[in-house]
Amino acid sequence: MGRRVSKDPEVRKQEIVAAAFDLFREKGYDQVSVNDIVKKVGLAQGTFYYHFKSKYELLDAVVEYEMRQTLAILESIATDEKLSPLEKMHAIINLNPSDDRRRFIRLVRSEENAVLYLKSQKKMADELVPYMVTLVEAGDKEGVFNVPYPREAIGLLLNMQLDFERILANTPDRDNAYRLIRAMEDIYIKVLGIKPGSIRLIP
Repeated sequence: MGRRVSKDPEVRKQEIVAAAFDLFREKGYDQVSVNDIVKKVGLAQGTFYYHFKSKYELLDAVVEYEMRQTLAILESIATDEKLSPLEKMHAIINLNPSDDRRRFIRLVRSEENAVLYLKSQKKMADELVPYMVTLVEAGDKEGVFNVPYPREAIGLLLNMQLDFERILANTPDRDNAYRLIRAMEDIYIKVLGIKPGSIRLIP
């Protein structure tokens, strides 16, 4: 009889988080039970409760996991030497989520999880700032951007982007949504000091 492999507790914890991430995206938070999660990982429920007090506590770790995945994609864009500074900026602000990720975003944007969502997005924005500042400074040297205070400008832009996404998500009227998108484009253009039409936001 084969011996059961004992894994590091942190490895087990991350397996639970990854399984929950997949299940929450696929079925929705309310439709997934603790039993569903441990069954997917192949663990006993006791192991789950060793790491998390509840499914809701797990959600915080899942949001962090999702944030890290997104941040890794954004970092890869910011450090891609094949793209120009303007192309990188355009790709980063228009990162297009998959249908599964859109469902997950709607989950954590829900009213009951709003604080959790805003906390995760604020943390991601803060961690992205150094990459964006480097990008803007490179664009300044090439004459593509004209940003006198890169770090301060990027910090303000990213926080404004969070508010923009929240407001846009709660604006059902298409005409108003269109105006919001065009206004945010105008803000990017003015802050970055680039030509009109250089930035187009994809809703």
